Amino acid sequence: MARIICPDMIPKSLWDSSEKTMTLPHAIIDCWKKLLGEKDLLIEATENNFRGEIGGIDEEATHKHYSFNYNGSCARFQLAFLDPKEDLKEVSDAFVKSLGGYDVFITDIPSGTGAASLSLLCNIAQLREEKVFPPIPMSIEILAGEISQTAIDIFKESFDELNEYLEENEIYVQLHTEIWDVTDDDSTLQLINKITSLSQKNNDKILLLANFTGFLEREGKWNDVKHQFEKLFNHFSGKSTIAIWLEPKYKISFISFFPKAIKWFKNKFKKLIGSTEDIKIETSQAFFNHGLIDVTSRTSVAVVRFNTERL
Repeated sequence: MARIICPDMIPKSLWDSSEKTMTLPHAIIDCWKKLLGEKDLLIEATENNFRGEIGGIDEEATHKHYSFNYNGSCARFQLAFLDPKEDLKEVSDAFVKSLGGYDVFITDIPSGTGAASLSLLCNIAQLREEKVFPPIPMSIEILAGEISQTAIDIFKESFDELNEYLEENEIYVQLHTEIWDVTDDDSTLQLINKITSLSQKNNDKILLLANFTGFLEREGKWNDVKHQFEKLFNHFSGKSTIAIWLEPKYKISFISFFPKAIKWFKNKFKKLIGSTEDIKIETSQAFFNHGLIDVTSRTSVAVVRFNTERL
C-alpha cells in the first residue's frame, strides 16, 4: 500500500535524503532559541554536553531537560511522523489519517514542555509552507497533562510564540493544560473529566503518550499505575480514536516495557481490538541537526499504535 507521505515528498528543509539527516522545523528552533535566551539557558544549551536528562517535577530538572534534550524529543516525533526511512509502516499514516479530518482533539501525556505536540504542529505547518500539504483550515484542541508546572509554563510560552505562525498556515489551535500525577486517582479522574468535556465536538481523537518508560519501567511503577491507564484508555476509546505511544529506542522500552504494555492492552481491551488485531512495536533511528550549533546527533524511536476505536 502506498504511503501518504512518501520519502520523496519530504522537503530537504526537513530531511536531507543524501545525508540521511533531519532538520527540525525552523519555527521550533527559533522558538527554542528565544526561550532559552530569556531563561538564561542558551549558553549552557550550546555547550553540546550530552546528558540523558529525563526531566522531573522541579524547575531545575525541567530546565536541564529543556536545555539538553528538547531538540532530541522533537526529532523523535518528527521521525515518527515523517518516517523518512520507511521503517514504521503504519504510524506515519495513522498520524496523517487522524489529522485528515481537520477537526482534531489531542491528549498529550505526559506533555513535558510540548515537544510532541509542537513538533507535530510545526512539521505540518512547514509541509504546508513547502506546498506538500494543502493549506486547508485545521482546528485542533490539545489537552496537555503534566506533573511539572514549570514544564507546562514552558509549553504555554512556546505555544504563544508559535501560534501566529501556525495560524498563518491555517492551523488553529486551542491549548488546555492540566497538572496530572499518574500515581494519584483523583488527578487522573480530573484529567479524564477534562478529556470528556473538551473532546465532545471533535471528529478525530489522538491519545499521544511519550517518554514514560524512565518512570514506569526504570522506577518500577507500571504495576502501581496501570489501572490509571485502564481508566484513560476506556474513557478515550470511541469513534475515530487512536492511541500512539512513543519512547526512545532503548532496550528497556521495546524489549521490556512495550511487550508488557501490549499484553496488558490485549487482556483488558479485547472488545475494542477484536481477536485478530496485531499490535506491532516499530522502531527507527536517524541523525538530526542540533539546531543551535553545527553538530548532528542520533535520535531513535520505538512506537506502538493502539487501536482504541470501539467495534
